[in-house]
Amino acid sequence: MKILDEEHWTWMLFAEGQHLYLSVLCGTVGIYEINMQLTEDEKIAYRKQGRPYLNQLARQAAGNPYEIFQARHLKMFNDLPGIKEATRQWREKKT
Repeated sequence: MKILDEEHWTWMLFAEGQHLYLSVLCGTVGIYEINMQLTEDEKIAYRKQGRPYLNQLARQAAGNPYEIFQARHLKMFNDLPGIKEATRQWREKKT
């Protein structure tokens, strides 16, 4: 697992093989994440549009986490092998 990109306090993009995962920060007073695997159409849109597409998708997820994205939420995402290590390495690179 590795992190490809991040919009600070908004989203992180993870990759594992051919799979891409978007972790979106949601909430106001209480903060939580929606973690989802990108669909093939979303991966194509990301490859064509780049970060602006992820910003748009993250806004949609944060604005409607329960209505649209809850069914896609990967509940144990942060416990997947390599997530914590990838995040630690990414943070160390950024400091």
